[in-house]
Amino acid sequence: MIRRIFIGYLVGIWGLVGVWIWTALADAQEILSGAGATFPRPFYQRLIEVYKKRTGVRIDYRGVGSGAGIRLLLEKKVDFGASDIYLSDGELAKLPSPLLHIPTCIGAVAIITHLPGNPTLNLDPALLADIFMGRITRWSAKPIRAINSGVIPAKLTIRVVHRADSSGTNYILTDYLSKTSRCGGRPWAVANA
Repeated sequence: MIRRIFIGYLVGIWGLVGVWIWTALADAQEILSGAGATFPRPFYQRLIEVYKKRTGVRIDYRGVGSGAGIRLLLEKKVDFGASDIYLSDGELAKLPSPLLHIPTCIGAVAIITHLPGNPTLNLDPALLADIFMGRITRWSAKPIRAINSGVIPAKLTIRVVHRADSSGTNYILTDYLSKTSRCGGRPWAVANA
């Protein structure tokens, strides 16, 4: 009789240990981690919520910028990265394992102005290039007035504001300018993320 109680007690303890181990393993499930572009972060967060409800899989995504996302992915600190920029064939060839580019969403980049009266402006690619290259520094410049008659306040200085860190937005804008205008006979320098 004592032997049965002892065996039952051991089986009960091992059962509890098994439940504890199983619970600990379930709590310690692997979390997929990602980082990158800030633009799609709200969209990704919503997808992550829905995916977790349906599958139980936990995913963590940090909006740290395209450049940081690429760096963290290449350093193998995250499982996936998000960027507006595809890695070049040369960059892909240097990687120790294959990397897939999977389009997930589309965003747009807009040039925004802040002028008294909020006039609607026309700015063609050549004007944009000249503004970003510092060749046009006033809103009253003749090329801007030529396609925006009567809407430009006189003598206001143009102050270009842009993101300082590596950004997919910078890449998209400079890529656009490189395809639509020329600067000094050479293609526009495309920013890296």
